[in-house]
Amino acid sequence: GGWYTPRIFNVINVLQDPKGFVKRTTDDIIAQMEEAVTKLDGEELVKAQKDLDLAKTTRGRADIEHDMRQVWKKITHSHTGYQAIGLGGSGRFKAQRKLSVRNQALRGGEGQTSYLDSNYMNLKKKHIRAMSSELIYKERGIDWTEEMELVDQEYERLIAEAGGAKTKKGKKLPKEQRRMTEKLNAVRDMHHHRYGHPANPLGGLNRMRRVIMDWNIMRGLGSMLVSALPDLGNMITTIGLKPLSQNAVRLAMHPKAMKMGKAATRKLLLVTERSMATRMHQIAMTDDMAPNMGLGESLVHKMVPKFVNATGMNLWNDVMKEFAITAYADELMGLAIRINKAGGDPTKVMSKMRRAKFARAGIDDEMWDKMYQQWNRHGVNEEGLKIPNIDQWDDEIREDMSLLLLKQADMAIVTPGSGDLPLWMRHHVGGMVGQFKSFSFTATNRILIPSMQRMAMGKGFDPDALAGMMTQFMLGTAAYSLKMHSQDREPQMDMPTLTREAFTRSGYFGIFADMNAIMEKASRGKLGLQGAYAAFGIDSPELSRYHSRTILCDILGPTVGTIEDSNKMIGSLFKDEINRGDINALRRMMTYKNLFYLRNTL
Repeated sequence: GGWYTPRIFNVINVLQDPKGFVKRTTDDIIAQMEEAVTKLDGEELVKAQKDLDLAKTTRGRADIEHDMRQVWKKITHSHTGYQAIGLGGSGRFKAQRKLSVRNQALRGGEGQTSYLDSNYMNLKKKHIRAMSSELIYKERGIDWTEEMELVDQEYERLIAEAGGAKTKKGKKLPKEQRRMTEKLNAVRDMHHHRYGHPANPLGGLNRMRRVIMDWNIMRGLGSMLVSALPDLGNMITTIGLKPLSQNAVRLAMHPKAMKMGKAATRKLLLVTERSMATRMHQIAMTDDMAPNMGLGESLVHKMVPKFVNATGMNLWNDVMKEFAITAYADELMGLAIRINKAGGDPTKVMSKMRRAKFARAGIDDEMWDKMYQQWNRHGVNEEGLKIPNIDQWDDEIREDMSLLLLKQADMAIVTPGSGDLPLWMRHHVGGMVGQFKSFSFTATNRILIPSMQRMAMGKGFDPDALAGMMTQFMLGTAAYSLKMHSQDREPQMDMPTLTREAFTRSGYFGIFADMNAIMEKASRGKLGLQGAYAAFGIDSPELSRYHSRTILCDILGPTVGTIEDSNKMIGSLFKDEINRGDINALRRMMTYKNLFYLRNTL
């Protein structure tokens, strides 16, 4: 129970018993002050006794209770239940500030509520999700208070250089400073799973929100594995066509190399998608949800990971990220070896465009030499596959290299991060509206813009970026065809239809593809790509991706569709006849029904 000991709280128990939590923690602080008095002497004893006497007064106890209520708020506004700081508070008593509420007090005695979470699976997931950012901050010496002070100092300097905040140039700086501070605070709170949470996490509306968003996943994402096929195109853009194809052949021809490469990748502390579903949580906006309460809520929430596993999406994400890391590490080691043979001069080995590509990833000339030195000591060449064994590298470069590989995996297999989404989508209401749109926003930042920049670099196109774009388009049309067959519908194979479907399903154009689909539906085909074809007298049918949704559902998110279908189902119970629309609404509300391999059997 030391000051820096991290704890994972049972948020439900803490929320349901605020008075009991404050009383028990306050009693423990005072009990520790009493124990301290028996171990001190001299001036320290006099001061400690004075603090203890004051703490036992009505006013002194109220001060400690006030601190404990602030701690209660911090815990209940972090849905993971993770509390990074000690529970002694920052009260008026010097002794109190040195204390931390003990674990035995938080667990409680016989017949008392335990405020700590003791479920192993919950602890594992919450520790990984909630503590990862804390560990990185501590490892890198990041102090958010100091960072914010540096921002304030920088803006003070800029305002002074502008001649003060009242000058024409300086007027805008205070507003810009406030916006920057708000964004930095938002990123920090997102890392600690506190941003955008409702004031009453256990309120009826928030609990209903969780159930609906979970149900949206099970009724709407049964074919997401098919939709993920264009991921391969972005892997080509990010990693490169040559290293991917070469390593695919090596891994297929040499099972031992595949096994060793996979083992080395897992040692990077890469949390597998099959166990944590990191990408799935981020895409579905269900990473920071309210805790479960009733049996029904818990049952629905437990059904979601089983459904996602049934789609094959977690396995796909896991395998693709491991392959991306293996291929990228192999390419880096190969280049490091070649650069060393060329006397340490990257210009003799790589073109200006490739050097710029690696420079953007954070690899400079000095790092190439460090990589070679570590490869020479710890690397293994297994049937042509260069396995760096990064877990054995020196501390100086091991962390940077691990983060670099993991970052490239998240770039290749697009995984939304803290800075990829607008802040309104991180709010508990905005998350419902933007559910399933996080990929589109992220793809704009991580696929469309970087790809366009790379193809415009130098004297000509970046071949990897061009090949990646074409692959995404082709796989987008393949996804369209597979989905149509899974729905027992015949795909339209004319060029205008395939072009529009590729534009929508490739993932390459991000949010712009969604905007085009909404414009086409809202204008009855007069705007967007459909309208452009119509202007030349070319007819093209409605996009298959959104044909069963209303325009309101497209704009306000899948929750609106769930409410609409629920309303139709309830209304059909009071009708004499049930029409086909009622049956379709019932089918859309069924879980597992939309799994692409079960769609025509249920």
